[in-house]
Amino acid sequence: ITEKNDSTSTTNGEIYQIDQNGKNLKRLTNKKGFDSGASFSPNTFQMAFYGPTENKKYDLFIANADGSGIRNLTSDDTEDYSPSWSPDGKWLAYTSGANGKYDIWLIHTDTKERKQLTTAPKRNETPFWKPLK
Repeated sequence: ITEKNDSTSTTNGEIYQIDQNGKNLKRLTNKKGFDSGASFSPNTFQMAFYGPTENKKYDLFIANADGSGIRNLTSDDTEDYSPSWSPDGKWLAYTSGANGKYDIWLIHTDTKERKQLTTAPKRNETPFWKPLK
């Protein structure tokens, strides 16, 4: 039995890092709720991920690569998830929406400027960047 605030509960997933050889497991997040979708920036100095806030909405977060300095990037009333870094590390493409309508957006990681990329009637999700040739 796990207690309500027990961080080992499956409803409180955390983000971990591990070497390719399966050694040096390190916990990177330690916040309430199920954190997921971690992605390191191209220079590997930061990571983006998504997780719930106090109001139970999923937002995008950015942290230093070691998990310190977590900050909420989106802080809005929609569900935001699936962050994907631009090759220059300045933008995140992500999924945002509610009530069955989800679109692809961009957000600048410093200024928080947002751009909506899709306007489909239902669900667009899990964006990724195409490598340049």
